Amino acid sequence: WMNRETLLHLAGGRAAFADFIHAVRQGSIPWPERFDAESGWLSSADRPHPWTLHTATIRDRKVAEDWPTVDETMARITALTGVNRAELRRAGRGRGANAARRFAAWALSRATPLTQLEIGRELEMSAVHVASTIRRVEKSPHPSLRAWIEQWLAAAPS
Repeated sequence: WMNRETLLHLAGGRAAFADFIHAVRQGSIPWPERFDAESGWLSSADRPHPWTLHTATIRDRKVAEDWPTVDETMARITALTGVNRAELRRAGRGRGANAARRFAAWALSRATPLTQLEIGRELEMSAVHVASTIRRVEKSPHPSLRAWIEQWLAAAPS
């Protein structure tokens, strides 16, 4: 494994690495060809990245013009889960707590161009919590989420 000091040394120092990351995120330097910016994985021709429950890639998000609004997406989420927006913002602990909120984080990350920070503001979660929630939902969705995910993906525009 590479540690932070080695990475910064190879990049030419902290400032050079920060400049590179900023340039990539702003689009002035392209992402590596096989890099999936959403998952952080490099894929290979014979082994795609391990996150498979997505309906849009980062590249698609940059060029899409007809994204639904947050209100439209939240209305779809509340209709599917049967809970209101206030309930989606309620924090809960444990794997089975507030499955609708976890589903909402996942669905907002797929159906809107919102960043994890923006999703967190909508659901009253930190960006780190949003990221870990999305990762957990994609890695092994709780049984209570599976039906919602399947219905969401089945109704997704092609």
